[in-house]
Amino acid sequence: MLAVKGVTKRYKKTTVLNNTGFTLAPGEMLGIAGHNGSGKSTLLSIVAQVIPADRGEILENDVPVLSNRAFMRQAIGYIPQRNGLLSDLTVTETLRFWQRVYGISEPIFAKGSASCLLGLEELAKKKVGALSGGMQKRLSAALAMMHQPRYLLMDEVLPSLDRHYRLVFLDWMVDFRKQGGAVLYCSHEVEELNSLCDSILVLRDGETVYYGDARTFPTEPAILDRMMNPVSVNKQSNK
Repeated sequence: MLAVKGVTKRYKKTTVLNNTGFTLAPGEMLGIAGHNGSGKSTLLSIVAQVIPADRGEILENDVPVLSNRAFMRQAIGYIPQRNGLLSDLTVTETLRFWQRVYGISEPIFAKGSASCLLGLEELAKKKVGALSGGMQKRLSAALAMMHQPRYLLMDEVLPSLDRHYRLVFLDWMVDFRKQGGAVLYCSHEVEELNSLCDSILVLRDGETVYYGDARTFPTEPAILDRMMNPVSVNKQSNK
């Protein structure tokens, strides 16, 4: 069980996240929704320990894991919205580098591996900078999956994949969750979150405005607009 408690993040005078928290159980998929700038990506980056929180804690089975490098390497797989890959490396070089980081010795394109499932062998000699955005996202996904993490963090991933690899990835996630893996998925597509997730957390201007079962999540457009839109937009619509 992963527990995020009281996470707060400020940039100068702007509060990006305010006292945000959730739990993520084995096999669970939690969707994080909200408008652009609501704090979704910041929350994911803090859980992935890419950026620090100003306040709050992250625990696994009641054990603090903030700044725990072993936990980060072993437990977290992170697919950011921006790929952040080194453009001068080839696909093979990128995969080899991350295999060394994770201590993986199997062949890069072993049957059933993430790189094989996502069709990266056909791109093996290409430089990352020459890949399309969708191809780069497949590489980012393979890097996040290769060490079989306990928690997979995804930021707006599925829309970047073409239909074939989106279905491949979704099939992989089904098995991943059956084996106890948990998924944290950011998206502004409410319909997508409704169909995939067990629970949903909605952020608006850094505040949690909904956290509950996906089956009881409101779907009426007027309610969603009120819930998801920034406070400034809601005030203008009431004038």
